[in-house]
Amino acid sequence: AVAFTIHQPSSRDFALFDKLLVLSEGSTVYCGDAAEALPYLASLGHHCPPRTNPAEFILDMISGSEDLSPVAPSELVAAFARSKNSAEI
Repeated sequence: AVAFTIHQPSSRDFALFDKLLVLSEGSTVYCGDAAEALPYLASLGHHCPPRTNPAEFILDMISGSEDLSPVAPSELVAAFARSKNSAEI
């Protein structure tokens, strides 16, 4: 296994990821298959707009900026803690 960090990859590069770990202030917001990250966020009511880079959308969601995200990162952390993926890590 290989782990590395990439800040704001292109949409093309994001599509190549197998697994994804998203942290906000050291707490897990998402961990699982990269292809399932957007459906997971959509299940929480947060839909990635068409033609938006998925990585940019996710970073906006965890930014903590009210201008960029309708939800506090702590709410995303709490939602992940209740998810089935959380039980698997």
